[in-house]
Amino acid sequence: MMDSTLELRWYQRRRSRIALIVLLVAVCAGLSILLIQRSASPSFVADELVLDRVRPASETLGMGAGGELVRQRRLVITAPADGIVDLQRNLVGRVVPAGTAIASIENADLALQARAALTELKMEAAERSSDDSRLIAQLESQQLELERAMAEVEIARMKADGNKRLTEAGLISNVALSEHLAALRLAELKVGVERRKLAAVQQEYAASSEAARSKLGMMQDLADRAEQRVAELQIRAPFDGIVEKFEIEPGASITRGEPMLGFGSNSGMDAVVRVLERSASRVRVGMPAVIQVQGRKIAAEVVSIGQQVAGGVVEVVLRPSERMAGGLMAGQRIEASISVGQGEGALLVQRPAGVADGSTVVLLRKRAGTALLDAVAVRFGVGNETLIEVVDGLSEGQEIVVNDVGSVTLGKTYRIN
Repeated sequence: MMDSTLELRWYQRRRSRIALIVLLVAVCAGLSILLIQRSASPSFVADELVLDRVRPASETLGMGAGGELVRQRRLVITAPADGIVDLQRNLVGRVVPAGTAIASIENADLALQARAALTELKMEAAERSSDDSRLIAQLESQQLELERAMAEVEIARMKADGNKRLTEAGLISNVALSEHLAALRLAELKVGVERRKLAAVQQEYAASSEAARSKLGMMQDLADRAEQRVAELQIRAPFDGIVEKFEIEPGASITRGEPMLGFGSNSGMDAVVRVLERSASRVRVGMPAVIQVQGRKIAAEVVSIGQQVAGGVVEVVLRPSERMAGGLMAGQRIEASISVGQGEGALLVQRPAGVADGSTVVLLRKRAGTALLDAVAVRFGVGNETLIEVVDGLSEGQEIVVNDVGSVTLGKTYRIN
């Protein structure tokens, strides 16, 4: 009986040892799996992460842009021709009325061409006048010859009629009548000849007049254009405005198309800002904006959007809703915010570090109810300094890491410790 009891106790102790060993093996296996998982998923310390939740847009975002003030009507006047520049330097910064001479260009070749064209026109006109006089004299002479021939016909006809009556009365012979009838036919033939001569002279005069008018017209056009080119050498204010600055020194040589001076209206100033090309498609004429300059905020609106893209940006012109007060000058740097607005269902989130408007980036999205972070691609729209629009890749209520945690790999999972 005692042997059986000892054997039972030994068997129970053995089972306990086996159970303990199995438990230790299980614990080790669990720890190994946990270590493997931790080594397979890179991790971040919770205190190092800044999370923000995606939410519906409840405010209108302003697209930020930098630029400068410009006069509402501003021109860069270029040289109309090559030459030597003469400038009215005392006009810089002054308001001048439209038509005021503000600069000129000396070009001897253009002046010589204008004089030559005018001289040739006068010579051609004089020659045309001489030709006209000659042809008119011929016309008058030929008209007289025709009238004389027609008078001779009338005389011959009167004689033939008289002789016919005398012949019928038996007072003269038929021979005499025949001679008078022959003289009448000869006079009539002469009238036909003179008519043809007159028509030929008239045709010559008409053709000469048409050719002369055409030639004189072309020469007049050449002379007018040459005179216009000379007149264009005198640079005048295109409208009431301010001579902002001269781009070249007096007495210097200049080539056609080279900038000469800046001229602007004195009626007010606009702001020209530069918007990234990928964001410019959201901007529309009439959108409200705010111009910030010298600590002031001035309401404005978009009045024009440039069509040319330079350096990845598009120029947008903002016009203040009120006349800007003194102390502001053209060229002064400003900051502006254009209220582009969001469409129905738009989502916003705190702008992640380093994310630009219109960009697509890989960032960390927290998996709900876990300590896991998934690296996903998110496309953003426009935003301001603190918020940015989510276009694709995130849903309302999801959380993302918005601070800079370095480079992450798309599709990879990370852990929060």
